[in-house]
Amino acid sequence: MSIFRTIYSFPRDLSLLPRSIRWIALVMFLYYLGWGIIEPFLGIYFNDLFDSYTSVGIIFSLLYVFSMLLSLPFGDLADKASKRTIMTIILICYVPIGPFIATIRTIGHAVLFRVYHAFLATGLWSSTEAYVRSHSPRRQASEGIGFFDMAIAGSSVVGAILGGILITRFGIETLFYIMPVFSIGALIAVSRLPDSDGAFSLFAGIKDVFRQRLFRHEFRDFFSVPGTIYLTALSFLYHVAAAGVIVLLPLVYRALGVSLWEIGIIYAVFMMPAFFEGPFSVIADRANKKTLFLLGAGAAILIEFSMVWAHSVIALFGFSLLLGIAFALVRPLIEGMMTNCMPPAQVGEFNGVYRSFVLLALAIGSFVIGPVADAFTIQTPFFIGAVLMCIFFIVAMFLPRALLESDKA
Repeated sequence: MSIFRTIYSFPRDLSLLPRSIRWIALVMFLYYLGWGIIEPFLGIYFNDLFDSYTSVGIIFSLLYVFSMLLSLPFGDLADKASKRTIMTIILICYVPIGPFIATIRTIGHAVLFRVYHAFLATGLWSSTEAYVRSHSPRRQASEGIGFFDMAIAGSSVVGAILGGILITRFGIETLFYIMPVFSIGALIAVSRLPDSDGAFSLFAGIKDVFRQRLFRHEFRDFFSVPGTIYLTALSFLYHVAAAGVIVLLPLVYRALGVSLWEIGIIYAVFMMPAFFEGPFSVIADRANKKTLFLLGAGAAILIEFSMVWAHSVIALFGFSLLLGIAFALVRPLIEGMMTNCMPPAQVGEFNGVYRSFVLLALAIGSFVIGPVADAFTIQTPFFIGAVLMCIFFIVAMFLPRALLESDKA
């Protein structure tokens, strides 16, 4: 009954979040809507272009590999300069990225695209995540991240449906030329974002980042805080598994002969449970976290094992929906607890370190599916995801009591 009461009271809890959290969620909804319209079809587009699952895995993983190198500098910069200024410059540079994708014809073009994309994506995600963490009240840490993620999930759902409609009528390349509209919308919204952060101007902040001994103290500072090792391990395992599923699902459905329009709808349904990250984040701030971790991980294990041998589109559709719910339960738990481990004055720096591990996990998860799918079957990577969630389950069983209760202080 407490779960239903929590869901029922969610709108009231949401209204208690700071205005800055609600506004940054709007910014990211508009920005990510541009990616949402192509997200379900980008892996299919690259597979048709290069005729190899391995090439798809490499192209997707390159984004995260390059982003890893940039995560710490951008994280430090977010502590020193105005986060709104960083977001504004990045969104201006995002405007031509859709037409850039439309020009890709070789692997070399794809690498150049990923370098440019990594610079922009790392700057935007580092500054927005640091903004959310620094503006979230301690007792609403999971709620702040949960609402932020819910807005991004909403753009994925709406974008997948819209993209499915547009791709059927106009083709995928038309979608690339529509993307700038959403970047411009986000740029307009970010100008209204409350912002009092940053003791340095942008250029002074950049100079200070490169003047200090980058990469030497950030990891030491991060892991000196109790609990960060456990949470980073859980986050790493979760993101390797999740990245593989997100890239894999459209390719599996395409291999089963599902149309692009139907793939858009199915992908939207898979992402729809992320809307529950909002209510789940409220539960995460109030309930027994270890129980929720084990519940979400246990469900993910059973579902991913089932997906290895499911050859019915309807069965895969049902398993995809259930897996989305399990992932939506787990993620706000990790992010909320990690937020509470971050000292307010070092949120950007700590978020940069944490995000570098997330990016490494996403790179591995995105890459592994390609060679495995080419060597075995397109559904074999689900087995790897199930094994990873088994390890996640074991690690979650041994979370220290002090860490589970730290956010109640």
